[in-house]
Amino acid sequence: MKEFQSRPLDKFRKRKTLSLFGFIVINGIDSDFVWTGKWFKFVKITEQKYEERYLDFDDGWSYQHFWSKWKPSWKFIKLNK
Repeated sequence: MKEFQSRPLDKFRKRKTLSLFGFIVINGIDSDFVWTGKWFKFVKITEQKYEERYLDFDDGWSYQHFWSKWKPSWKFIKLNK
């Protein structure tokens, strides 16, 4: 049984983030490290909105698994030039 579900939404955003040592650490689809090649500069990125939920367990009275509520998050898609 999967303990995590994620579904993409049709919302995108572009924003600036600081690339300190040639990479950024950001929530991404494939990995959390993105090499930018730019030191101490702002880079523009595109992110997509996702909804995520996790499988929880009630260890009290019922001892059943249940899904938590959907929570929004943004994931890195690409580096803009």
